[in-house]
Amino acid sequence: MKIGIIMIAAVLIFAVFRALKTHFACPNCGCQFKTPVLEYIFTLHFLNKRMVTCPKCGHTDLMAPQWDEKR
Repeated sequence: MKIGIIMIAAVLIFAVFRALKTHFACPNCGCQFKTPVLEYIFTLHFLNKRMVTCPKCGHTDLMAPQWDEKR
């Protein structure tokens, strides 16, 4: 039981970290944008891509998250 809780906590921590450190680039208009953490975690995802909607042009597609550049 404790192992299961630890595994779930580890996956959630990784998902939050990744949501905070990545962004998406719209293939339609080129806009780079971030999604809220909860949207990032609970959105439909498949093979390292997530179903997101561009806030600028409204294009919805499976997009791969890209790591933010180090500053």
